[in-house]
Amino acid sequence: MLYQFNNSLRGDTVKILCGRSIRFQPHLHNSFELVAAKEKGLHIRVDGNDYMLDVGKALLIFPNQIHEYVEAGADSIICIFSPEIVSSYSSTLSQYVPESNLFTPSNACLSALSHLQQSQNLLLAQGLLYLLCSVFHETAMYVRRPDRDCSLIEKIFRFVDSNHKGDCTLEALAAHTSYNYSYLSKYFKQYTGIRFIEYVNHYRVNEARFLLRYSNKTILSVALECGFDSLRNFNRVFKKIAEQTPSEYRRTIRAI
Repeated sequence: MLYQFNNSLRGDTVKILCGRSIRFQPHLHNSFELVAAKEKGLHIRVDGNDYMLDVGKALLIFPNQIHEYVEAGADSIICIFSPEIVSSYSSTLSQYVPESNLFTPSNACLSALSHLQQSQNLLLAQGLLYLLCSVFHETAMYVRRPDRDCSLIEKIFRFVDSNHKGDCTLEALAAHTSYNYSYLSKYFKQYTGIRFIEYVNHYRVNEARFLLRYSNKTILSVALECGFDSLRNFNRVFKKIAEQTPSEYRRTIRAI
């Protein structure tokens, strides 16, 4: 299972993907993901529930729901969008997930979604996404997912989300979960393919990218806010992951 950092969007951000023959292992991210089928043959699994999408059907996958593209041989459109862009909807339901992710948007909505990829109009994107969430909400039933029902890996992801700015070590995680330090280390590596500290560093760098792009905070302030103990360490880790220094990243992204 994989935490997909490149689809963990922040701010008013939308990503549109079109394609076919997509297969992807179980993963999650902190964004909404809307998948609409243009042809039959789209098999997606969300939190253990299997969906076979017919033409015109769609799924609205909530942030941090584990999902997998089992078989996607048909044409489809995928829209990944940050919770902030539909903040009124996402904040109201932040502690809930739908019993079923399946819904039927109108042909007009699907057509507009297909054309959203070429549009740079943020207000148009926001309006359409609110409309799609409203259509989904009309028939959706929601359930609260208590912490005790979460798997260990979800608890770890939530721990990092809440503690990445401070003490986010394996020792702190062990104290939080009441699991053995060595067990957690092996469990996390086996489940995700990376070490816990690598995951934490990726998470912190992902948060730093957002601040470097959308705020005027100094690089030192960004480093400390994202949980790095020094500017030197921040520069080293950021360059290793992003292949450029924080300063270079800020200049590059603002020049676009």
